[in-house]
Amino acid sequence: MSAVEQQNKLFLASDEFTQAIGAKIAKELRAGDIVLLEGPLGAGKTTLTRGIVTGFGGDAAQVHSPTFSLVHEYQCPTISINHCDFYRLAPDSELEDFGGLEFFSDPKIYLLEWPERISLLKFLPPERLSVVRLEHDANGRNIYFPKKWQILD
Repeated sequence: MSAVEQQNKLFLASDEFTQAIGAKIAKELRAGDIVLLEGPLGAGKTTLTRGIVTGFGGDAAQVHSPTFSLVHEYQCPTISINHCDFYRLAPDSELEDFGGLEFFSDPKIYLLEWPERISLLKFLPPERLSVVRLEHDANGRNIYFPKKWQILD
């Protein structure tokens, strides 16, 4: 896990619960936040994104993995969300095609799948970054998220 911050762990028994946790995460996010969504293929990163989009009042049915297009933008009533999937990029890719660091300058929420493939992230302000890790479990999935987020009841 690449997080240096303290993490909470929660078991995700279903896609519906994963989306519900995503909606709770949305309440913790502010314009300019960058969430690094880590985990193997099929761990639930896009499912979690559906919940985050729903939490901002967006349409979950529009959310699908941007693996081939790299970036999908979702317009929610109060904010735009850039959902990025860098799986197809070569390791240590730069973001010149996106405009470099300027790509992250708009007051949006940025959800980044496969962030470890981008070397530019080390130049972003750490106060804007949060790490969420999803892992397979024999009975579902586990999610690890910052302790500062108040999403546990």
